[in-house]
Amino acid sequence: MNFQFRNSTSERAILNHLSREGTDMTLATETGMVEHSGVGTDIRSMIDALTETGESLARIAADRSPSGFDKEAGALIDRRLKPAFRLVVEGQRRSMAELEKEEAALYAPRFAEGSEPATRAAQHAWWRGLSMPQRMEAANADPALAAAIVEAGPAMSGLPADVFERLRRDMAAGQLAERIARDAKLRTPPTADDPVGGKPDYQTARANAEKRLDRLDDERDMLNRVPALLANVVTAVALMTGETRQAAFERLSA
Repeated sequence: MNFQFRNSTSERAILNHLSREGTDMTLATETGMVEHSGVGTDIRSMIDALTETGESLARIAADRSPSGFDKEAGALIDRRLKPAFRLVVEGQRRSMAELEKEEAALYAPRFAEGSEPATRAAQHAWWRGLSMPQRMEAANADPALAAAIVEAGPAMSGLPADVFERLRRDMAAGQLAERIARDAKLRTPPTADDPVGGKPDYQTARANAEKRLDRLDDERDMLNRVPALLANVVTAVALMTGETRQAAFERLSA
């Protein structure tokens, strides 16, 4: 039986190269995935298990018939790789749920104490009567109005989907900046134009808020790439066991 397995690491990815009787594949795992605070440890364990399995199979391949090799591959995968694969599935779901919970809190419209839903509905109705340029000017000038528009939802806003999402993000960044400035007690430093300083430093707070939202966007993109990594692991298992991809998936998921 001709089976080979190689492992290498670069700054950007962990690479696993498999070859069976002339059929080759390379599985790449982003470094950022194994560094993720939620699912990273599970991904590292899965790739370690895949590496251990591949290296073990490469050592015995020359002494095994195809059927004997397939049997040993299945046993090793069941023992080493299957539990790790399932932990990554669970970890991705858990991390995505935690991310969505954090996003829901940050993107929820917030209103001043005593704000009445009827007043916000009236604001929204007035806003709908404006031209599109006037709508955006009014929303950008009044955070409470922007929050009322977001509260009503994209369908009621009358805005294109991408414009509504930009308004929603601006609202979330503004709300978060207010909280950061307050909680961190950020104050402007004295300057030549303002020798006293000491005012709430909303510019720094806004920059910090934007960075936090950007990190959440990057994390969501990374978590959305985990299923593709798992699908590639399924392909690797099919190559090692000689099974179809569906059979390999059922083996890992059972």
